[in-house]
Parts: sequence; structure tokens; C-alpha cells
Amino acid sequence: MQTELTKDQIRALLEVAPKDDSRFYLNGACLDADRGLVVATDGHILLAIRVHIEGTGQAILDRDTLDKARRAFGRKGGSARIEIDGQVCWVHVNGEPFPGQLIDGTYPDYAQVVPTEPSGELAQFNGALLGRLSKAFERLGGVEGLIEVAHNGTRAALVAHYSVPEAIACVMPFRPSRELNAAKRARELLHGDRQAAA
Repeated sequence: MQTELTKDQIRALLEVAPKDDSRFYLNGACLDADRGLVVATDGHILLAIRVHIEGTGQAILDRDTLDKARRAFGRKGGSARIEIDGQVCWVHVNGEPFPGQLIDGTYPDYAQVVPTEPSGELAQFNGALLGRLSKAFERLGGVEGLIEVAHNGTRAALVAHYSVPEAIACVMPFRPSRELNAAKRARELLHGDRQAAA
């Protein structure tokens, strides 16, 4: 398997890939040659980027390898060439090769999570998660903050950026542990007893 990832693609993936998840197979990015995608998820958000990958199957590139490639670019741009043969991985950045680490595991079937026909049923989302996805799209050249969320009720919502057609993302809805009634709180703050609003 062989592919190239730009510095910006690597930086975007690092916005999503967890650092030390107990589900070890998530601590990196999945190169899916059959779909032509590189994917990162922490179970709450997911980012998939269209890339050309020679070969077949999947390989999970360790997050530390992605971070090492990002640092190897320094202030330069360009691409990192990633070559995988079995469990052997080499990463070439600006003509300098270094050994990469692969995760020996099975990546979840992320296609089952990505909605192709969102229901439109409204949901609430954790703002920090949307912020991370916005930052990932920025890394890919998108304008700051201009993301579109296609609501999907209690299931994963689709997130896209109008100027980044080569990438798609998902976010799981916020499930508060207690009921939050924003309208009641607004009435109390604007028209009601100050003590009730405190």
C-alpha cells in the first residue's frame, strides 16, 4: 500500500485522532485503500478525507507517526509519502525517510456511522467537538467556522464545509445527563426573579 498525505491533511487528522484512547485501534488514522479514504475518529467525531491510495485493504497508521511526520515538515509544506508492506511502514518527508508504526487491530466500520440521508431531526451538539471539526476543515483550506451540520436526530450528524469537497465529517449528538430547558432559563433571566435564574 502506498499513498501521499499533505501536511495540512495530517494536521487535520491530528485534530480528530485521539492520543490515548483505551480503544487502541482508534489512536491513529485508517488508510482505507478500497474506499480511497483516510479516516480518523475518537468515537464522538469522525473525519474522512479522499486520497489516492495504491493497493487494497486497510492499515492503521499510529498517531505518533502522523505527529512525527507533521514535525518533520517544519515550516515547509509538501507531502509525506507513506509506504506499507505488511506490518512494515516507511514515511518519507522532504526526502528524509523514517520508520512508521502501524496499529495491529481492526478499524471500526465507519461507513455504518456516516449518514447518507440525514433525517433532519434536530439535535444538540457539544460545541467543543464542532470546534475541533471546524479546525480540521480549516487545516484543509476551509474558511474558519463555516461548517454545515445536517441534523440526524439521536444518530451521527453529517458535517461538511462548502469549500472542502474532498472531506466529510460526523459528530455524535449531545446527550445531556439532565434536562436543559433553554427557553425556561431565558424567561427567568430576562423577565423573572433574579434568584430563580441564579
